[in-house]
Amino acid sequence: MTSKFSQGILFLLKTMDIIMSSINKILILCIAALFVFMPYHKTRGGGFPISAERSTRIINKIYGKYKPIYKKFRGIQSIRNIDIIEYDPNTNTLIKRSHVALIRKDYFYQKPKIEVLEYIENGRVMKPSDYQSRLIDVNGPILDESGRHLYLTRITDVVTVSGQRCYQMKVVPRKRLSKYFEGFLYFKIKTLDLILMEGSLGELPYSFKEYSMKCLFRRMGALPVLKTGTYIMRTYIPILLPDRRFVLSINSIDDKPL
Repeated sequence: MTSKFSQGILFLLKTMDIIMSSINKILILCIAALFVFMPYHKTRGGGFPISAERSTRIINKIYGKYKPIYKKFRGIQSIRNIDIIEYDPNTNTLIKRSHVALIRKDYFYQKPKIEVLEYIENGRVMKPSDYQSRLIDVNGPILDESGRHLYLTRITDVVTVSGQRCYQMKVVPRKRLSKYFEGFLYFKIKTLDLILMEGSLGELPYSFKEYSMKCLFRRMGALPVLKTGTYIMRTYIPILLPDRRFVLSINSIDDKPL
């Protein structure tokens, strides 16, 4: 009788474990899909070719708009709420869920300064000093005078982003390094306000197998400031570092110029 009861308990526990594992996998897929597709809606324009001459004229106007900004301000301070899910990409098994609230000072020509206000990991309050950011910061502005020498740019299309008609500007670093951005910037046609940045790094660091970003911007005076962002990264080093994928969702508030 006792043996059958024990077997029944074991069977029940295994069944519950399978169910919870399936729920975790479904939860991960849903959250990841939400993070990827929620920040913005983008559709292609007419697909009309943009000549090299027209592209150059538009890019000159863009740099003319943004170069003075980087001379006037030192950077941007903001409060960021970051939600992170970490999972095994081979099994879609949830490993960890975290939430971080921090004050971030992004200087244009210096390393950012970060003050962690709150760090919660799997529902447990952790020490702020335990938080380790996995974000890789792009080295310096793309749209200042130096950026113009560091990157090759071309207006490649006209698209609609969140209901706004935008120029799509392709950005390629002249040197393939992880400190540089590679991807696309989107500017409103009427005002040339930066609205979206999506892409990756010029080169992936050794431990990274994947790194992508989608950042939606709003305007604060003349400054483009981060509104929301989604980062997806995968790290793996055989034996030394397990295979993990991280999905980060960032919401930025209380921005002010420095």
